[in-house]
Amino acid sequence: SSSTTSLLSKKALEYNSYRHKYHKRLIRYLTWQWRIRQMFSSLSRPYSIGGDKGLLAVMDIKQNQKPNRIRDQLENVLMDLEREKVISHWE
Repeated sequence: SSSTTSLLSKKALEYNSYRHKYHKRLIRYLTWQWRIRQMFSSLSRPYSIGGDKGLLAVMDIKQNQKPNRIRDQLENVLMDLEREKVISHWE
């Protein structure tokens, strides 16, 4: 609903733009995606991680780093968003 996406946008503004830039980018992207997916009833469709349109590209995490570092960065952001109740869970 629009109130839920408004709350997510507000949450994105609460994050520090330097220390939590990946958090902010991912929240803004997910908010946009959830609005679109609600219209087409495809909320449960999984997100891709790599590639030109994956979550790493959206968050601007450089994919030429060590794979363990990339995974750690992504997992840390997802765990933070889960702890803040922005997302319910991730796999």
